Amino acid sequence: MLSPPPKKEDSFLDFLITSVPKGVLFFSDDHTAMLFSEHREKLMREGFLMNLPSKESLRTGFDKWLCYQKALRVDLHCAYTRLIENEDALDGIERSMPYPFIIKATTLAGGNYVKISKPSEVMAAYEKMSELISRPENIPLRPRLLAQEWLHYQMEDIWCVEAYYDQKGKAKGFFPIKKARTVIYRDGTYGSRLYAGESLPNDILAESTRRLLDSLEWKGLAHLDWVYCRDKGQYYLTEINPRLPGFSFFPSQAGFEMGYYYYADLTGQPFECHHTDNTLYFETLRYPGDLSSAIAACFRKQYSFLKLCKSYARIFTEKKAVVVDYFNSTDIKMTVCNLLLIVKTICAELRKMFYNKK
Repeated sequence: MLSPPPKKEDSFLDFLITSVPKGVLFFSDDHTAMLFSEHREKLMREGFLMNLPSKESLRTGFDKWLCYQKALRVDLHCAYTRLIENEDALDGIERSMPYPFIIKATTLAGGNYVKISKPSEVMAAYEKMSELISRPENIPLRPRLLAQEWLHYQMEDIWCVEAYYDQKGKAKGFFPIKKARTVIYRDGTYGSRLYAGESLPNDILAESTRRLLDSLEWKGLAHLDWVYCRDKGQYYLTEINPRLPGFSFFPSQAGFEMGYYYYADLTGQPFECHHTDNTLYFETLRYPGDLSSAIAACFRKQYSFLKLCKSYARIFTEKKAVVVDYFNSTDIKMTVCNLLLIVKTICAELRKMFYNKK
């Protein structure tokens, strides 16, 4: 069934109500989560079941400026942040922010930012991000701009925590993930994708996640991003997303079945979040994915071929469960297509290197 785009909110809601069988309603991105929360009562009257925070709680958690303020009130560490009200505020931000710092959007995905190393770069970064938040597809999220202290951390110090809160607002379980590899952009900064990593117990992050979500009176799914700053010896919160992560295949296969918990909770079935063993994860057979991104970064000399090989060697040297995303024996054509795209990416990087040398 082909729906109108969610940015056409009225048409999208009418389509759901008139054309979609009623039942448990999942949300696959940030915009639909906000939309469903705002129209929760109407959708539930029409026969849909959903578990979401209130509109106010969801907005506070999802908006990076509001979340920053809430996190400080519950004694969690966050990068120093200032809201950019308008262009006139840039002068004060140039003087008060330590360099480097970033300009980012309050309600867009974590990879949407510009890193600034000196005052002469501020205006160009502001104009670039202003154009981004003004695009039609982003306007429904009502993004604003903020300036944020640049945190120094290694790629291996990026963490996230998946969580589920039942309809009564009770925490049912937490699933911490330590990232080994994520996307590396051409400027050397990191994105939020999980290309390789492992699930590990982390009581500090689980308790910090609980403290923040409890303060928000959270309900439903949550994905929280954290980084560990070795120079400060602290974990820092970067953002909350009110949905399943893009790599939900991983926690599900590892035993933390967030989608099922959500469904069982809404349909009145008893469930408990299971204890999970340490599990290695590799997004090997997707495109873009681990191999295409990591090998391209290696050719750009931003990552080490040795580190890449050592991470895959752990499959054979450590007695841990392994999840490889995505291989489906019933759809070999898709897997072959992904592998061919990976080869195409590698060839493109080699071609760029060859012509650059010439």
